[in-house]
Amino acid sequence: MSAFLIVKKDCHDWDLPVFSAGLGEAIIVFTSAARADRYLHDTHLALEHEVSEATAIELIEIMLTAHEEGIAYVAVTPEKQRFRTAIQQRLLPIKSTLAAFAADLAQHVLQ
Repeated sequence: MSAFLIVKKDCHDWDLPVFSAGLGEAIIVFTSAARADRYLHDTHLALEHEVSEATAIELIEIMLTAHEEGIAYVAVTPEKQRFRTAIQQRLLPIKSTLAAFAADLAQHVLQ
């Protein structure tokens, strides 16, 4: 399963834009390339950014890095209008999402 991210063009690491999400800062993850591309063009980020596909492992690494940098949330497939007006998006707290993943992983390893 892949995730799709908006990243800075010509950058060799995951240089993601960070957005204010009302409750704190957020990175954005999309469930489809088409939705990411539409958001990219609707928000006029296409001049300096592009859509990039991330594996599950890469997404975990990105979330860990974001957490270490103090970013609290991941917005999943946001809509431009709702994001701009600060209406609640589907925000996942990074810390508890990573903790749930770690607990699931530990359970599988220890079985």
